[in-house]
Amino acid sequence: MADAVHPDEATLAGANTTDPAPPKKKHSRRILAFFKGTTKGGVETMLGTDRLKAAVGAQHARNRLGVLQSGPSRPAGPVDFPARYQGKKGHLYITTTATSPALSWTTAKNDIDPIFSIAIHDIQVSHLGKIPYILNC
Repeated sequence: MADAVHPDEATLAGANTTDPAPPKKKHSRRILAFFKGTTKGGVETMLGTDRLKAAVGAQHARNRLGVLQSGPSRPAGPVDFPARYQGKKGHLYITTTATSPALSWTTAKNDIDPIFSIAIHDIQVSHLGKIPYILNC
């Protein structure tokens, strides 16, 4: 009875510390995941029917084939562009992995030796009418 009338201060200090309530779970993440999965399934179903329609001969279905790419995603933004230089077909590459970012042109798509290379900070854009021209400094 004496302990009940005069409790120990250390025991009271430990008993009064309550753990804060755990944060409430957000249901919005689950709802968005549900809609994402449902939309993805619907798009894949539609593309599957487009493959069948294209095989039968529907022109609109043929136009939609290859719109969505499967597999690993490409780097953010285009890295290579089809281009011409002095009348020759080739590809422009934007490289950012080198010590200084550059714009390079090659005749073959996978050629590692560029015909020319311009540092990005040396490029100026001049608008003549409605056609932009890239000029080398």
